[in-house]
Amino acid sequence: MLFSDLNSTLLAIAKIASIGIIINSIEQLSRRRFFQSNHLFSWSTISRFRSSLAHAKFIFPLLSKLLDYPNVLWLIIARILAAIVLFCFSNNYWLSSMAIWWIYISGLLLFNIRVIIRTGYSVFLQAIFVTLSLQRLVPNSELTELFCIWAIAIQCCLVYFENGITKLKEVEWRNGKAILRVLNNPIYISSISNWSVFKNHKFNRLLSWSVIMFELTFPLALFGGNIGLIVLLSLGFTFHLINSWALGLGTFFWVFIAAYPAIIYCNRWLVEYL
Repeated sequence: MLFSDLNSTLLAIAKIASIGIIINSIEQLSRRRFFQSNHLFSWSTISRFRSSLAHAKFIFPLLSKLLDYPNVLWLIIARILAAIVLFCFSNNYWLSSMAIWWIYISGLLLFNIRVIIRTGYSVFLQAIFVTLSLQRLVPNSELTELFCIWAIAIQCCLVYFENGITKLKEVEWRNGKAILRVLNNPIYISSISNWSVFKNHKFNRLLSWSVIMFELTFPLALFGGNIGLIVLLSLGFTFHLINSWALGLGTFFWVFIAAYPAIIYCNRWLVEYL
């Protein structure tokens, strides 16, 4: 049965997440001009907000050498190579472990210290690799593997639920205007923003509330038995696929789908033991 054991579930999570890393890194390389001097994400700009690191005589020069342009591009390329290793050699424990640890450490450098284009899904992707890194520190421990799978599943459900609560509190999401706001956001590459259907206020409101209700009820994929699992994961798969296509968010799809094997495993665990 698919994702019926701890090892196959963790391997599936790692392989799917590695695809997210590859796409995310390619997107960063395509925006490499932002890392150059005097741009928004240049190290000379970011380092001004790292005053505590500036006092570290040995660490700060090393970080500056590593994170300044163009060296930061090599750091991103190394993440791509590590993700390819993880995808192709996931059954090799130590080789895949080194790839996971490098992806996690380089993620800390890029998204916590350098902070390049930090989005909600990039934070969640990093959270997945934090958990996978923890599991690799304690090999052959079923308890650690179970804990890590549950951690990913619960965190995924919380991300959906928190996003739903946030949207529910916003007037523009409740009245449907947020749909147009998202589609017209210059950050995204929307191919459907000019569709006539989005000029219909009732349609936008219905679509907006559908997204809110989906995100609020997503935890039922974990606790709602087989029906909740099938319905909500199917909706989630469709939701992320459409968003990736409509908004040009290549990473968005793979990040959340990477957590679905954990949700499937935990759902079956609850059905079996409760």
